[in-house]
Amino acid sequence: MLFFSWLSPLKRARRAARSAQWAAAAAAYRAHLARRPADGAVWVQLGHSLKETGALEEAAVAYRAAAGHLSGQAEVWIHLAYLERRLGRREAAIAALKVALTMAGGGSAAQALVEMGARERLPPVAQQAMEAESGDYALSRYPVWARAGRRPALPLPTGAQMLVLIDARGADPAHVATTRETLGDIPCRVMTEGTALVTAAGADWLLLVKAGTLLVPDAAGQLYAAATSTGAGAAYADHDHWTAEADGIAHHDPCLQPMADPVWFARAAVRPPVLLLRAEAAAAADDWEALVAGRMALPLRYAHVPLVLASRAGPVPVDLPAPATPAAAADPAPIQIIIQTRDAPALLTACIDSLRRTAAHPNTLDIVIMDNRSVLPETAALLAGWQAEGIARPIAHDEPFNWARANNLAAARGNAPLLLFLNNDVEMGTPGWDMALRDGLARPRTGAMGALLLYPDRLIQHAGVIFGMGTEGGAVHEGVLHPTEPGGPAARWRHPRCASAVTGAWLAVSRTLFDAVGGFEERLPIAYNDVDFCLRIRAAGAHVVQASDIVAVHRESATRGSVMSTAEHARDRADWAWMRERWGAALDLDPAFNPNWARSGQPFDGLRRPPAEVVAQWIEASARPDPWAVVPTAEG
Repeated sequence: MLFFSWLSPLKRARRAARSAQWAAAAAAYRAHLARRPADGAVWVQLGHSLKETGALEEAAVAYRAAAGHLSGQAEVWIHLAYLERRLGRREAAIAALKVALTMAGGGSAAQALVEMGARERLPPVAQQAMEAESGDYALSRYPVWARAGRRPALPLPTGAQMLVLIDARGADPAHVATTRETLGDIPCRVMTEGTALVTAAGADWLLLVKAGTLLVPDAAGQLYAAATSTGAGAAYADHDHWTAEADGIAHHDPCLQPMADPVWFARAAVRPPVLLLRAEAAAAADDWEALVAGRMALPLRYAHVPLVLASRAGPVPVDLPAPATPAAAADPAPIQIIIQTRDAPALLTACIDSLRRTAAHPNTLDIVIMDNRSVLPETAALLAGWQAEGIARPIAHDEPFNWARANNLAAARGNAPLLLFLNNDVEMGTPGWDMALRDGLARPRTGAMGALLLYPDRLIQHAGVIFGMGTEGGAVHEGVLHPTEPGGPAARWRHPRCASAVTGAWLAVSRTLFDAVGGFEERLPIAYNDVDFCLRIRAAGAHVVQASDIVAVHRESATRGSVMSTAEHARDRADWAWMRERWGAALDLDPAFNPNWARSGQPFDGLRRPPAEVVAQWIEASARPDPWAVVPTAEG
């Protein structure tokens, strides 16, 4: 969505009339309070009225006054909390909700904290109550969640021919012995530097294990069952980390994996410490080093078991920063950047200046501005100046707002091989972003890319789109209002990975693929057109990558969310119903969203225990030739 509001004159008139009504009500409440300043109920009504007129700071003052006069009423503090959130003051919102939790009727405050991604801020008693009621746990309660999980054991079948290869390169001998102890009677071989890759006669399967890893008793059986039942060539599982403490072993920092993701598993820090591999697949590697280094990149079908079957030794590995990519010396591919605007000259200026200032090759940027009925003289002067200087090409677009159609028309007015669709309220922050874009789209099977978008205060606005949240399985941005450091579970918000979709506020794609999938769906003028586009990219056999190494500031809705009218809600629901009809189950099963993550609150901030049938469905889906591929259920 763009920063400014695309409203027809009739809608603006209706909204102005409603605002006038609320303003009149606010004046009446103020007159009443001048006579009876201690009337807490009227302070609440004044807060509601001011909020509806857009006077948010004044509304916050009114709610605080109401809280002072209505001691013990949680509802007032909850109203204040939601308003503080709209004002971008997340910590103030959380503080208000924690006050509400101490009062009668404050039960909804706990759910509000979860919705704000503050599940960890719940008092222990409230956390335990939520665990008992919903089965959802805060991440800090991981040891409790892990102990609560009980499942039938699945031992390795008698007669299964398996050989364990322990990667002992540079390992503490005690760690090698620890791993041996967890393997039971399975034949085992220790691999060190320079060890030739030789398998035992008759072994059909290799179990690659990093020294120091602790395996649950049925880990081999679980992986074997997943691989053999799906026909996959390999199987991996989730893991956590262990450290020795005075009172025993402490388990922490779970790494709950996605389905096979070549971008995610390029990171050594998150690769599974245990991998089951068909013996013949090892023939593709010349030696142990080649096999271990490339074990998650072999051309196989990988079955993923969404169970914590292993613990990796020591603290969580830290990814070393990737070396800077040097700017290409000769003829980098041109990039057509398409920006839609209606006035907002200050935002547009900041956007264009940041693009050119941070690009390694600003002369290769073909900036096209779709001017949708701007009326300000300063906008006209700005666009004319840029055109004269060769900075940007403005195109007059005199049609009702349709984000998808405007982008399609703009793309047709260029010939650069790479496209970047960009909101006018985005300011690029990564030096050399244009080279990162080129390099990213040049990776095998990468079809589209998104960036890490931050609010001006550096909290996350977008780190990819996740499907399957909430009772209706909606598509939501992940990472919202969280800091970029430490970057979420397994630092997922700081590193590139595959995603189900990314936002159209920053979306890069090759022109060839854009044309092949038919551009954006013009039946979706405002919402979900970016999600639908990404799904069609995946249906074409390409991947969508959330490139979190490219960072930009997105000033979307300075109040972090706007209130939609009844008609706008109805349109949104109708558009999502249309998406459901076209894409069906693809909107429910997100390959990045391990079923152990809670579906309430914000993505990746809580844990749950999925039922056995959900685990089985995940394993089956993960073992497809490409688990990221989707098939539409209807052409729409």
